[in-house]
Amino acid sequence: MIIPIKSANLFKLDCGDILCGEEYIDSLLTEEDFSKNYISLSSIGNDTWHSLQIFNIKINELQKEFEYECPFNNNKYFWFVPSILLLTSTTDPRLIYGNNLSNQRKEFIFDFGWTRQMKSGRELSGIQKAFLGHGYTVGTLPSDGSNELIQVKIKLNNNDFIGGYCYVWYNK
Repeated sequence: MIIPIKSANLFKLDCGDILCGEEYIDSLLTEEDFSKNYISLSSIGNDTWHSLQIFNIKINELQKEFEYECPFNNNKYFWFVPSILLLTSTTDPRLIYGNNLSNQRKEFIFDFGWTRQMKSGRELSGIQKAFLGHGYTVGTLPSDGSNELIQVKIKLNNNDFIGGYCYVWYNK
């Protein structure tokens, strides 16, 4: 089973704070990362958390670390939502991630030229936005400051990365 690992170095921003799950953040997702081979998780399904499970990536602990509760309606959301699987291994990714996919799906999902050309996974879908919620918690109300989304990477124990969107909180 592939698992997300906590970063050896605590990721810090020059300004702002990542309030949930920061120990998993390895680094910022860069433009250079999108020139490498990656899988758009939304090409598997609308629920990108579930897409990770299809690839045998254990997400339960990661989801718990990033979960927060809305102070206005008590709904649960995530401070981070996955969007891509960044492939750094030299092993054929079909052997690592293709076990639960049909051959037709494999052809589509592992066509990295198409993925890069279409810029797939680079924008949030409506479902991903719904998973993120608005980013306000009991300790981060609209009157206390503001937030924005940044793109970050989370390292996996096989040296690949989950890329996605994460809230950053700015106090007033």
